[in-house]
Amino acid sequence: MRGEPSDIEVLEHAGIQGADLALILTPSKEGMDSTNVDAQVVLTVLSVEQISKVTQKRDGGGLVTIAELYHNYFSKHLGPSKSRRTLKQMAGLSYSYEPAFASGRVISASFLEGLLCQAYYNDNLIKVIRKLIAGVTDNDSEDSPNARGKGGPGKSGHPTLLPLPKQVRVMAEEERTFMELVKFFLSKHGILPIGLYRVNNPRLTGEDVG
Repeated sequence: MRGEPSDIEVLEHAGIQGADLALILTPSKEGMDSTNVDAQVVLTVLSVEQISKVTQKRDGGGLVTIAELYHNYFSKHLGPSKSRRTLKQMAGLSYSYEPAFASGRVISASFLEGLLCQAYYNDNLIKVIRKLIAGVTDNDSEDSPNARGKGGPGKSGHPTLLPLPKQVRVMAEEERTFMELVKFFLSKHGILPIGLYRVNNPRLTGEDVG
């Protein structure tokens, strides 16, 4: 899909109204101030939730949104509306007391990066991430209600850790880019790589993990 992620028409065309969970990550900061990046995330969340309200009213259920932010103070825009008295009482409190952060709807930009790094040393962390984000465990079969979501069997997504196949290591020797790695996994395996752990720099080895 191409288009502005905060545009309601673009989101509806992408089928967001049929999702159970929306994970909204910060886009690349290249050429953008981190404050503007967070503002774009907030606008996207508000657009997604506006669609969710219409869908919930019509069909029941609801969409859970989780957003990644660079700056903690933006989390106040993602919580439920508050009275002036409540806002005054919370003015001096840490961002960790904001409902959006406390409920897990907002995570810091470094949170997922830290989890991915730790997952290389502790495989069990992947199970925790899968359960937190997708509600899927290793005990869920592909056809189970937890694994299939609204998109049908095998349509839901969850994080995993796997060694790089031989074809990818050959690509590394040819000095291919990470984007080519992404395209390879998407076209061949339907997997979207979000990180690469390099044992040796700059070349990959059989122990590298994506």
